[in-house]
Amino acid sequence: SSSSSSSSSSADASRSRREYAMITNDYGQTALHCAAQADAPLSVLQVLLDAAPEAANIMDCSIGSNKNAADEDSGAVTGRIPLDFLTKSYELFISSYLDFIDQDNDP
Repeated sequence: SSSSSSSSSSADASRSRREYAMITNDYGQTALHCAAQADAPLSVLQVLLDAAPEAANIMDCSIGSNKNAADEDSGAVTGRIPLDFLTKSYELFISSYLDFIDQDNDP
């Protein structure tokens, strides 16, 4: 009976960590997005990934107006996954986007 309640509370604790790790802010960012953006230690990223591995594939809405929104003209998906913060690929995305706007405004 005690081992049954022990495994039950362990499952509840694990579920709680996952739920907390999957909470998003107003920009659709999980704790993993925020930790990656803040250059948190690898150990912190590992704890968050262990709690909610699916958070690694969640795209935020910091560039677009809706989570996982698609740009109507190009069909490109806006936003970033946590890995984008770690690799700084969002800088490349912004640079490419600004270049695209400049080309569109050239006479």
